[in-house]
Amino acid sequence: DQNGRFMLAAQSPNTCTVLVRGADAQELHQEFESWLPPASSPFVATKQSSESVGNAQVLSYAISQEGRLVSSWVLMTTENKAAISTRSNR
Repeated sequence: DQNGRFMLAAQSPNTCTVLVRGADAQELHQEFESWLPPASSPFVATKQSSESVGNAQVLSYAISQEGRLVSSWVLMTTENKAAISTRSNR
């Protein structure tokens, strides 16, 4: 945006990453998980990892439908920066 708070990067194949500066890590973590498909949808979200790497927190989910992986979501946060990456497997 104009203030340099976030940047969107499309990568091949089927990957999109959003880089965020000045993010509240806990607030972003809660928002990220609120985007997961609800139980009533045909998609199943499975937490793959939730770990600390140095001063960063990494959270990842696999999104599947009928037993097939359709997307992977990863959130990495530090004190005031974050990266959200999604990859479509379709």
